[in-house]
Amino acid sequence: MLTIKNVNAELAKTYFEKGYYEEGRWFGEGAANLNLTGEIKDHDAYNNLLDGQSPDGHHCLMGRKINGNKHRAAIDCTFNAPKSVSLQALVGGDERLIEAHRKAVNQTLELMESRYAQSRILKKGQPRQVVQTGKLAVAQFDHIETRDLDPHLHTHCVVMNVTQRDDGQWRSLHNDAIYRQQKLLGMVYQHNLALELMKLGYQVEAKQHGQFEIAGYEKKDLDSFSKRRQQILAEAGENASVLERNIAWGNTRVKKEVVSPSDLKQKWQREASELGVKFVSPNTGLDRKGDGNSEQREQREQRSKGSDNQAFQRNIDQNAISHPSPIEANIVNDAIAHCEERAVAFRLEDVEKFILLNGQPINIESLDKTIGQHSQLINVSDNLNRRYTTEAALQRELATIRLMLEGKNQQRPIYSEATINQALAPISLTEGQQEAISTALSTHDTVMAWQGVAGAGKTYALNHFTTLAKKNGYNIKGFAPSAEAAKVLGNEVGIQADTVASLLYSKQAKQVEPNQIWIVDEAGLLSAKAAYELLQRAKAEKARVLLVGDTRQLSAVEAGNPFKSLQAAGMTTARMNQSLRQRTPELQTAVDFISKGEIDAGFGILNQANCLIEVAEEEKINQIVNDYLKIPQTDREKTLILAGTNTERLAITQSIRKGLKAEGKLGEGVKLTQLKSKDLTRVQMRFTHHLEIGDLVSPAFDYKQRQLSKGELYKIIDKDTDSLTLEDSTGNKIKVDPLFEKAVYHSSEIEIAVGDRLKWTKNDRKQGRRNGQEFTVKAIEGTTATIEYKDGKQDSFDFRVPQPLDYGLVSTTYSSQGKTADRVLISADYTIGKESFYVAVSRVKSELKLYTSDKDNLLDLAKASRAKENPLELLRARQKALFKGKYKTKERGADGKEVSSLTTQNISTSVIEAPPNVSNVSQEKPNNAVSSEMLNRKLIRDNDEELIDNSNPINNEESKELKQKTSQFVSQSKVITDEKIERDNDTILSEVTESETVSDAEVTNSSNQVDQSVSEPIIISEEADTNLNKKLKEANETLAKSNQLSDENQQRLQELAERLKGDTNQKLTTPNQAVKKPEIQRKSSDYPTPKQTVEPSHNQPKPSKKTLPIPSSEQRLADLNNFRAMTSIILLMRWVNPKPKNSLRTFEGNRYIFHISTDEQTIELYAKDGRGLILQKKDGVLRGNLNEEDIKRMALITSEIGKRLNKINSPYNPSSQQRSRDNGLSL
Repeated sequence: MLTIKNVNAELAKTYFEKGYYEEGRWFGEGAANLNLTGEIKDHDAYNNLLDGQSPDGHHCLMGRKINGNKHRAAIDCTFNAPKSVSLQALVGGDERLIEAHRKAVNQTLELMESRYAQSRILKKGQPRQVVQTGKLAVAQFDHIETRDLDPHLHTHCVVMNVTQRDDGQWRSLHNDAIYRQQKLLGMVYQHNLALELMKLGYQVEAKQHGQFEIAGYEKKDLDSFSKRRQQILAEAGENASVLERNIAWGNTRVKKEVVSPSDLKQKWQREASELGVKFVSPNTGLDRKGDGNSEQREQREQRSKGSDNQAFQRNIDQNAISHPSPIEANIVNDAIAHCEERAVAFRLEDVEKFILLNGQPINIESLDKTIGQHSQLINVSDNLNRRYTTEAALQRELATIRLMLEGKNQQRPIYSEATINQALAPISLTEGQQEAISTALSTHDTVMAWQGVAGAGKTYALNHFTTLAKKNGYNIKGFAPSAEAAKVLGNEVGIQADTVASLLYSKQAKQVEPNQIWIVDEAGLLSAKAAYELLQRAKAEKARVLLVGDTRQLSAVEAGNPFKSLQAAGMTTARMNQSLRQRTPELQTAVDFISKGEIDAGFGILNQANCLIEVAEEEKINQIVNDYLKIPQTDREKTLILAGTNTERLAITQSIRKGLKAEGKLGEGVKLTQLKSKDLTRVQMRFTHHLEIGDLVSPAFDYKQRQLSKGELYKIIDKDTDSLTLEDSTGNKIKVDPLFEKAVYHSSEIEIAVGDRLKWTKNDRKQGRRNGQEFTVKAIEGTTATIEYKDGKQDSFDFRVPQPLDYGLVSTTYSSQGKTADRVLISADYTIGKESFYVAVSRVKSELKLYTSDKDNLLDLAKASRAKENPLELLRARQKALFKGKYKTKERGADGKEVSSLTTQNISTSVIEAPPNVSNVSQEKPNNAVSSEMLNRKLIRDNDEELIDNSNPINNEESKELKQKTSQFVSQSKVITDEKIERDNDTILSEVTESETVSDAEVTNSSNQVDQSVSEPIIISEEADTNLNKKLKEANETLAKSNQLSDENQQRLQELAERLKGDTNQKLTTPNQAVKKPEIQRKSSDYPTPKQTVEPSHNQPKPSKKTLPIPSSEQRLADLNNFRAMTSIILLMRWVNPKPKNSLRTFEGNRYIFHISTDEQTIELYAKDGRGLILQKKDGVLRGNLNEEDIKRMALITSEIGKRLNKINSPYNPSSQQRSRDNGLSL
């Protein structure tokens, strides 16, 4: 286990006091750079570093003087060995384990240094930036005892608050990443220590949370040497919360007694002898007093076969650790599946933590390499965080967008605009409500949305919408992510409502019901998977979909934010931005500012209105409880108390219950077994080490072969690596594998009493109970508790039977979304983010109190977004950052080592190799690469549009025409012949010169380039109906008479290329007109020759000697060819409709995403492995991170395809009726 805490200089200096095990040791590259290595012999050097000084005390390393004990001298990272390791090493006498512990500590510190050693830099006019340093100065001290003098091997690693940047400057250590990765670092230590023990011949048993013990130790022996833990449990109780245990820890803390190591060891050996502790021997796992009888041996063997043993149960050699295996690959696949269930983007550390919990003996460096090279992962990292999304997540998002786009312009409006205006005229509506209802009644689209702030009156607007739609024969159904939200929707809107999950799990009706409209409330809580399946089901049942929600509030627990993604992709959206909930001007103004993202302004108003209460952390809960108990009884039910975590929620609840008992509001309590979901992913449920003896499982389906019934509860009474032993309610035992679908519950004992406010935590359709449904305990008689819901309905249950319920006095911020209260009390903590802050403060009508220990810190937290992300926006952000030169320092790979980043500087100073089929121009002409000056300009506008501009969707007719003609174009693009296209050399040349994109460099092999680029493998597949396919086939047969350009036209293109080689100022004529080629004003130094670097001017910084790693020729050729072919789509769009604002601007493929900016001045191609190409037209010239040879050829190809497009509409010109059946295109 690893604990981390800040220490001041005074405390850190006490680690040298007498009686400790031995002198300390220096560790880290930062320490080595200060000439501090080996044992810590110079105590003054140690003390000086704690004070922020150089070892000799002559220089300040902090950049400024620090103020004594107010200075954070260091952080103390304490690595604690498992109790069995401490016993075996310190009492059992195997001191090899001490060295194994030290080695595991050093391996973990190496990882910490390479990944998480960071500092901050401040540049004028810019916010502070965090940079990687990779250098720590650490002092290590081994200790061997607890405060109660029990054996406890642990090492204090005093990580000094100094680090050295790459420029040689010493600055303060930015330790946020170290704190954030505390759990991972602790697991890495435990894992490394377990590997070292197995090398020494020990077997180990993996425990919860990545911890382990040496196999063969009795639990009672370990408990006998854990007096401190027993004190805390005696003070707080066995079922105490973490907070209550922390309080007990402080109450029972006594001054540490100093005893010599030799005396301690003698004391421990006496105690072990008196207790009969059996120490294990390596290799055999047998106690040193002998083998014991056969029964004892069998018991030890059975213990060593516990489910968490897994691969730890075998001795391993170094090769098994060093080289990836099929088992390792499978574990990585499982880890990725686990991570992507909760987030579309996850960190490398998230994958590592899952694998380390799995108990496999895997080398971390090998593991990170395997992860980084995984074929299904897409790198969306930045400088400091190695993050990934998956191909599956990207494809799901694109498929969801495609379903929405396919429904555009496919529906008749419910009413005409005139009828709508007449119907809404007598109704009092806000401007947003009026727009929402009108849009929903008049839209031609199958899928649309209402985006509304909290309290905008969305439910009121839905009432009027459903009334009008029903009058015209439409059948309205409601759905929501949660059962409670669905119940509220159904009651308040007066429609049939259910959960989205129930819809997706239900069987589709054989007969499609006509005129369906599905209203999906709280659509912001839909996961990516649920949204995709919902739109698929709607398409199958020919239902319209109205998504209602708010992208600024909290997202689903599962992966994805589809409501946001669909809006960005052009989904028709009506907006309601006026909140009607708050009753005071201050609250209304503050919430309005916060809803717009202006957190500083909203926070300031709340502070002025005395809504923010700053109180010491240890007093915060008492303050909330006292304020609640002062509220009159009649108003308490209209009060909402919010906490960030379940731990704090339970602590506040227990304190309030004590107060209510003192008031006589709660009766005598009875004990009840509470079922709490373990919140495991589907992958976790397949592994027995995530399950504990005593847990209860409830199968999701009937499993006859396993003898399991859907919905029944089975208790886990035993387990091993591959199986569970379950016990049903009758005592019957069943041994099954863990691979069946199930819910898993942890059981704990709680007290309930008459007067308690409780809530169900699980849906039970048979009993009519909903997850989140609140009720009050009215009576407890015998073994039955009688309860009453808010609507007055009564129910009862047997409290001897485990129940899925919880206290309802206090809610988490997440569960409060959708609720409203007159008075809201909020306990703010580290979990607050931009979205949760908005949700919390927007619940209130009249009175708000927000309790915090630090207002400034709360403001910083409230400004940081924690919204769920989508793959497309992550790819877009990464590529924009690359092109803007955001990654100006070193980027680190999965192993923490530096790798080159694509930056503005190193693009311009690196060799960009042309593909094999592109002829490089002579080295004497310095005009074939992109200049430093050019690339230092902004290639992407600061206020760039969304990935797909949502303000300019394709209109009805244009959409149909674009789809049809694009399909026609692609079906013919590989069979275009000179018989069907009468090309004129001079006309082509004229168009090329007029396009303002042609450079004055040479063009060679033009005809080959044109033919190859036109036939590049960009495939547009389309689901079209039978008639459309038939017509396309006829068109292809017409055009397929010859596939090659004639010799004559081949010669024409060759002549064209030769003419382009001429003087740039030469006048070029056509039979119809004389055209002067525009001069492109630039210096010869603008375009350095390939395989050369730009010579910097005296005013420019010296370019980096490191160059950008060059992709393989095959990769670059694929990029360029795809870019060329995709660029030609611009002409296609202009040919269909010359208005850019109505053109589709984003296409996606298996390996690429192609995007054209709104003004069509910037074209970008993103590859999933992080490569990217960009082309921008500015001042009549095309520029980008391609050499000019590439730019020139794209200009020629684009113009050529444009000419062809103007000739190919004759074979097939479908009618509007046929076009209406076109189902859309996908790339």
